[in-house]
Amino acid sequence: MSKQMGIAPEGGLFRLARSNSDFAKLWSGVTISDLGSSVTNLALPLVAVITLQVGAKEMGFLNAATHLPVLLFALLAGVWIDRAKRKPILVASAFGQGLVISLVPAAALVGWLSIELLYIVAFTSGTLAMMYVLASTSFLPSIVKREDLVEGNARLQLSTSTTNVAGPGAAGYLVDILGAPLAILVDSVSYFLSGLFLLRIRFDESDNIRTRMDQRVIAAIKEGISTLFSHPILRAMTIGTTLASAAGAVQHTVWTLFLVRTLDITPIWLGIIGSVAGGASIIGALSAVPLAKRMGAGWLMIIALLLEGIAMGVLPFAGHFGWMKLPAVIAIQAVFSLALTLFSISQISLRQAVTPDRLLGRINATRRLVVFGIIPIAALSGGYLGETFGWEATLLISAAIMMVAFTYLILSSVRVSPEAVVTE
Repeated sequence: MSKQMGIAPEGGLFRLARSNSDFAKLWSGVTISDLGSSVTNLALPLVAVITLQVGAKEMGFLNAATHLPVLLFALLAGVWIDRAKRKPILVASAFGQGLVISLVPAAALVGWLSIELLYIVAFTSGTLAMMYVLASTSFLPSIVKREDLVEGNARLQLSTSTTNVAGPGAAGYLVDILGAPLAILVDSVSYFLSGLFLLRIRFDESDNIRTRMDQRVIAAIKEGISTLFSHPILRAMTIGTTLASAAGAVQHTVWTLFLVRTLDITPIWLGIIGSVAGGASIIGALSAVPLAKRMGAGWLMIIALLLEGIAMGVLPFAGHFGWMKLPAVIAIQAVFSLALTLFSISQISLRQAVTPDRLLGRINATRRLVVFGIIPIAALSGGYLGETFGWEATLLISAAIMMVAFTYLILSSVRVSPEAVVTE
């Protein structure tokens, strides 16, 4: 059966939530969870640095523990998500994260807090977070129409962008009042509330389960990998996104060093830059639907990459702008964040549209493994390039990689497929 991803007519910010109660519950659950997570993103490292007084090596292990589950479990998680009902996985992941995160404030209250406990919490929470993201990404196409995918993803991204603006300030206030360990309790509560909203979703997945595969695990994983790299649109998006991910990781490695040590930008202005970028991300989330309606998700993704590459290419020259360097950096980051949000929404929507339901979990997991797996390699390369050639040169190299991603996509089947057709 062929399905086309058109773009639903515009009808206001809450049109989809008003017309689709299951999406409203999913959106509410994700929003509450995102807001709570913004507290932990700030507070958990502060528990390690301030409360436990650990060094750079321990912080490296803590960061690695958070991202390791993707490399270890993503492919198996994709198979499981394709074989099982996705709503129970979502609910269990939400409640599980709430329970795991609560160990930090509980341990602080009884005097059992240690860096080893933080490693365990980071690894377990990272595993559950991966399951949550993969399940929610695979579940969305089941509860919204294909023509509503861009709008649905845009609304979910809007929540993420909004919490990125409001969350850090609220988190800083809570950490200041309660201390870092107890502030994390807010995130724990948010996951339980998120789980309650997800529990109320009524969509019956029984029919979907009957159409999914009954294969051995290895064969199922191979089918997911084969489909991802044999399907022209999925392959092009994966390669393009991986190149963009590598470019972003190279840039991120030297970004703070360049802004602080070369441009003499103070921490408070770094925070302001982040808030403005978050605001631009909100604009991107709100404009994704009308833009996708006008040009198609494929072209929107390509143009967004071009804007990212231009912004990245201009940044190294900000030091030559004199007294305008700070406004220039703010403008550059705003353009980059807006484009990044448009790219994210369009590529997720297009991927969901071209992927048969029975393969969504494995396609999302395999793609996540490839795209996220390049980040440590690119980050290490960025550090080497920064030490060898300087920060400005490294930023230019990252921009060049982004332009390679843009060039690849504009020559690919994504360009000629603004509306995705999937055959199941």
